[in-house]
Amino acid sequence: MTGALIIPGADQSRRYDRAYPGITQPAVSKLALHSTETSAKWGCPGYSGGASAPTATIDPWNFRTWQHFPATMSARALLNPTSTAVSENRDNVAQLEIIGYSDERYGKQYGSNLRDLPDAGYAYLARQVAWFAVEHPVPLRRPALWPAYPASYGNSPARMTSSEYAAYTGLLGHLHVSGNSHGDVTLDIDRLIAKAQALVTGTKGIVSTVEASKVTIARFQRAIGVDDDGIWGKETDKQAKALRNYLAPGRRTSQWDDKRGWRHVFAKGGKGSAKAARRSIQWALGVKTDGDWGPKTDAAWLAFRDDALDR
Repeated sequence: MTGALIIPGADQSRRYDRAYPGITQPAVSKLALHSTETSAKWGCPGYSGGASAPTATIDPWNFRTWQHFPATMSARALLNPTSTAVSENRDNVAQLEIIGYSDERYGKQYGSNLRDLPDAGYAYLARQVAWFAVEHPVPLRRPALWPAYPASYGNSPARMTSSEYAAYTGLLGHLHVSGNSHGDVTLDIDRLIAKAQALVTGTKGIVSTVEASKVTIARFQRAIGVDDDGIWGKETDKQAKALRNYLAPGRRTSQWDDKRGWRHVFAKGGKGSAKAARRSIQWALGVKTDGDWGPKTDAAWLAFRDDALDR
C-alpha cells in the first residue's frame, strides 16, 4: 500500500510537479541523500526553476523543510545517463538535498560545514528520514562504504554499478549512485541512522559502549577501505599501520606502501591523493581535518588503535 505523499510540516510553496511532472514510482525503497553545497544563510536553492530539484530540501541548521515533489514522484537531482541500464531518478528512489557543504573548504568559508552539524541538526534530519522509513518504508541501512569528500568523488569503490543500484534498498548518498560522479554527502551516517531508528522504535537511541565502539571502528574502517564490520581484527590493524607509515611525514615507506596507500583510501594516486586520505582518516578520528598528519593526528591514531585493541 502506498504511504503518505506529503512530508508533515514541509513548506509546499516551492512545488515543481506541475512544471516538471515525473512518473509515479510504484514504491520508494531507497532514499538518496545529497548536499546542496550552499550555505544555510542563502535559503533553499532554486534548482534552475525545478529542472534539477530533489524530492525535498532540508535545512538542518534552521529546522526547515521544503517539499518539491510528492514522495513517490520521481525527482530530478541525479544524472540519468543513457550509458547505464537503470533510470537513476526513477528507480523507486526519493531524494533529499541537505543544505550544507560536503566540501570542507567552502564550508569553512561560507558556513554550514556538514562535518560540524550539531546534534540538533541530526535530530531534525532524522525526523524526515524516519518518516520515509515508516510511510513507505525505506530500510534504515546504508552501503558498507561511505567515504568522505573528496575521496568519495568520481568512480570510487563506493560507486555502485547499475545492477547494484537497482537492487539496493535503504539510505545511500549521491556518491553511491551509478552513472554519477558527485561525492556528496559527507556526514556521520551511522549517527543519523541511529537517531532515525530511535524515532521509529520509540527508544531513546542509547547504545551500549560496545555497540558505540563498533560504530566508531566501522567508520574508521570505511575511511581506510577495509570491511567495516566494527571489529578491529588483523586485517584492519595491518592496513591501519601501513597507512600510518604511508601518510605520516618522516616515516619510512616502501613501493608497496605507495600502491596500497592510494588503493585503500579511494584515491587514484597523483597530486593531492595523500592529503585527501589524511582528511578522510582525520574525520573518522574526530580531529581537525586539515589534511596534515601532525602530532595531534598521530596521537589520536595511536589512542584510537589502543582503545580498539582493548575491545
